[in-house]
Amino acid sequence: MLYVRTSYGEDAEPVIDQLRNRAEARRWTVDRVIHDQVSMGAGPPSTPECWPGWRTVRDLITNRWVHGVLAPDRSDISTDDTLYVRELRCIAADGAFTALLTRESVPLRTLRCRLEARGVGWRQIAAQLLLVLAVGAAVPSLLLSTFTP
Repeated sequence: MLYVRTSYGEDAEPVIDQLRNRAEARRWTVDRVIHDQVSMGAGPPSTPECWPGWRTVRDLITNRWVHGVLAPDRSDISTDDTLYVRELRCIAADGAFTALLTRESVPLRTLRCRLEARGVGWRQIAAQLLLVLAVGAAVPSLLLSTFTP
């Protein structure tokens, strides 16, 4: 089965396509695609049990309807290391596997999820980045005009 978790308004299809391609390359049969949309704004991060899709994943595995789950990144399962490991252990205890598109040691969205869990959204990050770029672009010309005879 394929599982992806996105924020509201984020298009999941490109990620689902990547998951399908990986599954096909490994000759895995994909019986189900589960997609959770969650609010990734202010407030504490929620646990995997809070996501209806992930509960479905666990139920299907527990009841032996599927043999494994392929997710894009570990942060799709949980951004909390303890909860992530707990989920992996539960799935393995049920005789199933968990696979990721990204390497285990390189979570793609962990920084994003950590920032959003602290109430820092992409708009705030973009505004700060633009401010840093603007100041960075202005400083050399200020220095040159100050020291030019």
